[in-house]
Amino acid sequence: MHAKQSEAPDDSAFADTHSLDQQRAVNFLCYVYGSGEKTFRYLVDQGSLDGDRAEGCAAEYTQMADGWEALLAPYLRK
Repeated sequence: MHAKQSEAPDDSAFADTHSLDQQRAVNFLCYVYGSGEKTFRYLVDQGSLDGDRAEGCAAEYTQMADGWEALLAPYLRK
């Protein structure tokens, strides 16, 4: 155990290269919602995705999709 449990962990405790499972799940829901806000409105309505977070999901989806397209472009048939 920690010698001093009252001390807050330093930033290195959160410096992993991978997100927490819950963060990844919310990011995925955001991409889905951002890909079609009307189609996937139920994600916000049912509380699966926070309304404040949903506001930026279209931009996050576009950024993610553009990144994949740029990465894969050299390997795709024209």
